[in-house]
Amino acid sequence: MNSIRSVIKNSSILASRPQIVQKEIDGRMTPIEEFFITDLIEFMVGDGLPVGYVVSEDETEAMGIDDRSALKRAQSLFGNLKQGALGPPQLIRQ
Repeated sequence: MNSIRSVIKNSSILASRPQIVQKEIDGRMTPIEEFFITDLIEFMVGDGLPVGYVVSEDETEAMGIDDRSALKRAQSLFGNLKQGALGPPQLIRQ
């Protein structure tokens, strides 16, 4: 429960500290705001909360989406998942 509270508390902190990155939009490099999960983890560690990880055998379960082609791929994979083509996600605990 403390972790959930920290995520809620720190999400507003995260929202107030966007990273400004350059992305190509319509053929031009444009500054946009992005938020990185690693920043949220840093805030949680700063609050003294434990942070863990899950090992995934399928890289698509943790893929990053930072351009249109990656978004299109993720949407396709999600569509397959919703239709049951990929089976349920698996958590591996150590």
